[in-house]
Amino acid sequence: MNWVKKDENRLITPVFTAAFVSVFEPKGMKGQPDSSKKYSLTMIFPKGQDFTSLETMVQQIAHKKWGEKAAAILKKQADSDKRLFKDGSTLAAQNYAGFIEGAVYIQASSSEKTKPRVSEKRDGLLYDLKTDEEFYSGCKAIASISPYAWDNAFGKGVSLSLVNILKISDGERLGGGRAKPEQDFDAPMAEESLESLFG
Repeated sequence: MNWVKKDENRLITPVFTAAFVSVFEPKGMKGQPDSSKKYSLTMIFPKGQDFTSLETMVQQIAHKKWGEKAAAILKKQADSDKRLFKDGSTLAAQNYAGFIEGAVYIQASSSEKTKPRVSEKRDGLLYDLKTDEEFYSGCKAIASISPYAWDNAFGKGVSLSLVNILKISDGERLGGGRAKPEQDFDAPMAEESLESLFG
């Protein structure tokens, strides 16, 4: 699946692996208790994914906001830690599950007042998902996102607003997740070990 343009400010992504999922409860920035809370999602795309459609929309939105200065502003953003397109190599080297060397990931978020809808298709109908047991880091999904320009005390740039998410399939949970009972208790335990557990 390629990028699908819904209107001049909104795109449907290709399939990605979801990571750092925070779409059911908004969270503030780690270590900053006074920061505004957001819903957020990291999207890890397969190696070699084409981002031309998204790049074009970002450039158009930046040009509409800043005119001839847009290219320089986007270049400065791309050279900073606020860049839109991030190489997964660093996180892969740090053994972050799901991240792949040379594969690009992007991040999208929305304010606590604009919660994204998370859905799944069953028999051709959309059903809302409401818990992190249903949608979690490791799921395959697509999402609708809207690039927007920002200009504040911290600088200028373009970020991605998270609109809606469609779960495509389950996947191996990233970050460990909860162990299954079979993993803990399936292997035979010596009688003396059981006695030490239960007295």
